[in-house]
Formats: sequence, structure tokens, C-alpha cells
Amino acid sequence: MTASPSDPTRLSALDAAYLAVGRRRQQVNSPTFVIEVAGSAPEQDTLLDHVSQCVARMPRLRQRVRRSGLGLRRPLWVEDVSFVLEQHVGVKHVQNEDELRMVVDQCLSEPIDLDKPPWDLRLVTGHSTSGFVLLLRVHHAVGDGDALVNQVLAEFFKSRDDPPILLAPGHRISRRRDAVLGLAELLADTTRRPAPRVAELNGPLGTDRHLHWSTSSVRDYAVAAERHGGSINDIFLTALGGALRDWLGARQLPLPADLAVGVPVNLRSHREAGALGNRLAGFRLHLPLGPSDPTRRHVLVLGRMQALKSGRQLEGAMLEAELSRLVPTPFLGTSMRLRFSRRVVNLMASNIAGPSRPATFIGRRVVSIVPGPPLPPRHRLIAQMSTYANTVSVAVVADSSVGDADAIVASIGEHVSRLVGDQ
Repeated sequence: MTASPSDPTRLSALDAAYLAVGRRRQQVNSPTFVIEVAGSAPEQDTLLDHVSQCVARMPRLRQRVRRSGLGLRRPLWVEDVSFVLEQHVGVKHVQNEDELRMVVDQCLSEPIDLDKPPWDLRLVTGHSTSGFVLLLRVHHAVGDGDALVNQVLAEFFKSRDDPPILLAPGHRISRRRDAVLGLAELLADTTRRPAPRVAELNGPLGTDRHLHWSTSSVRDYAVAAERHGGSINDIFLTALGGALRDWLGARQLPLPADLAVGVPVNLRSHREAGALGNRLAGFRLHLPLGPSDPTRRHVLVLGRMQALKSGRQLEGAMLEAELSRLVPTPFLGTSMRLRFSRRVVNLMASNIAGPSRPATFIGRRVVSIVPGPPLPPRHRLIAQMSTYANTVSVAVVADSSVGDADAIVASIGEHVSRLVGDQ
């Protein structure tokens, strides 16, 4: 018998862990997407009608979280019988781009209401005469970045008759023995080479977040990858290493040779390609800061990423993700905090592949999509690159205790340009 979309569905262990770790005021766990759209803003009735159609196609957007009485079992997704669309969709007018960025930071800083379906959409006007901005906020328990961009966000771009969008399948465990050995290697690497102490990157969090971003053509990344080898994600990681080197150096701080960086990897199979939820593992990359020359740094990044991809560490991380199902529900939050421990990783650096073709929102052209990821526990910075059509967006979310984080975004662009110029 097939379950109805309105039937209660229990959260996976990883989804429930993201829910548990976000219960503290300092640990807001709702990714925010900044979507720039060209043209005049739709009327509020038109906006509500369009979003209503999207919600009808995606039942999760009408469901809220129901926790068990004693917290001994994972929570359930249940139909919100008092769902009111207007409580999730709003319109706001600002005077300029500075006010827009303040609204974005507010979205990243405020906890989402878990007594209702955990998402909201704001249409913001006034910062530009050529378009408007959509701010879509969704709790991490609903899905990881790939799912939120290519499933939830894609629904808002679809018309009534568009075909469904499916994610490309991800990595799967091929041999159980390799996975066990890979997990042992991952644990040994963490023990032998713990993440360096960098107080600016790891420590207690405040309650405010700031998103810094830039959007450019994908061409520079593609040219750099063609000249130096690897993927555009390898180019991003190389540029990020250089930007962090510049940023720490400008603050006259000790410069470690490497930083331990978590690089998430999508684990969805063909069968799970259209599913929400979190299906992630990842590499633990020792990101080199040492070489000032970006070409030399890229050689190191490329070699280390190729070694990780051809080795067993990812299989071990995938096994670790599978074993999380065995963690008792009351300890899921603790297990998640241990995963992001200062000894394990200094920061996360992810890459989301968005729609490859230009999208529209109620007949208006979508110009750019910038994901604003939430900060993991005790991580004061997180970096993310995303692609959409022929654009690349680079975003850095920083805790309020971190200064000059906008310089990191600018420096990433400069290091990509240097790679393009190097022969």
C-alpha cells in the first residue's frame, strides 16, 4: 500500500540531526537563497497564486515537524492542518542595496518557526530599478543544498506544465570492505593531522550572520580549469585557499600551511534523485595556504583532490553517514556537533550545481541564484560556490564576530583572475 503525501513521515537520522543541532538560538539552521529577478515585481495576488501552485506540487511545504513526547524517537513530518500561505509569503520594500543586505542578514540570523512548515519566501523591491529579489528560506531538515536548489527552488521556477527536474545521481558505496578501511583512514587522518587552531574560524557563535557574495560569468572558471586542469570546483578551492591566506595575513595572524576543509558530496542514487532530505558525505581536504603563487597552489589542490577521489576516504565518510542511523535520537545533535568539531574541520566549502538553463519566475528572467548556507556549530565562516546557467556565485557567510569577510569574496575573484592570466 502506497503512503499518501499527507501521511506522517519520520525524519532520517541526518535530517533529525540538523533539526537537533539548530535548537540553540546561536545555531540558526536555515539556508537562505538570494534570487535576483529581472523586470517588474508581480502583484501580491499573482505571487500568492503562483506559490500556491508550487506548494500543491510539493507536499513537504505544507508539513511541519512533530517531535515525540520524550524525544526518544526521531520526529515526524505531519500535515499542518492550520496551514496559511500568507504566513509564509511576504513582500518588503527597501530603499537601497544596503537595506537589502540587512534584510538578507536578518533572514540568516533569525530562527525559523518550527511550529509551522519551516520555510518562507519574501519578495523584496526598491533596491534596483531593473528588478527585484526573492529571499527563500528553508530549514536544513527539509534538504541539503542540492535538494533545496534543484527541487524546492526549482518548483518556484516551474510553470504548471513543466516536466519534473531530477538531480544527477551521486556516489554510492561500492565495496563494504573499502568503506570500513576508508573510515579507519579518515579517523586516522583526523588523529594524525587535526585541524589547526585558528580562533578566527572556530569558536563560540553570536546571534547575527552576514552574507557576502559576488556573481560573475562562469567563463573565467572554465578557462582556468582548461588551462590548469581539474574542475571549476578545484579552481574555487584553489582561489579560496589564496583568499584565506590573504585574509589571515592582512590580520597579521599566524599562517598555517593547510586548513582542514570539509567538501560535501551528494550521495543520491538514481532511485533517490528526486528526493528531499539530506544525503551527504564528504572529503576532508587539507587545503594548502602556503604557496603564494596560485598556479603552484592549484597543483597541490588538484593532486590532493585526485588522491581523495581515487582513495577510500569518501567510502569511509559514506559509511559514517550510514552508521548515523544507529545513533539514538537524544544524541543526534551531539553527533552532529562532533562531526563539525574544531579538530575535524576548520570550515566547510561546498559547491552546488543549479539549473544549467536560464529559469523564469512568473514569466520574469532569473538573473542569479546565491545560496546563503547556515554556519555549522562553532564555525565562524562557511564558503559556497554555486552555478546557474552561465553564472558562478561565490558566497561567504560569517558570524558577527568576524570582520572583513567581504574581503574574502573579493580575493577569491582576484585569485581566479590570476589563474586565468597564468599560462
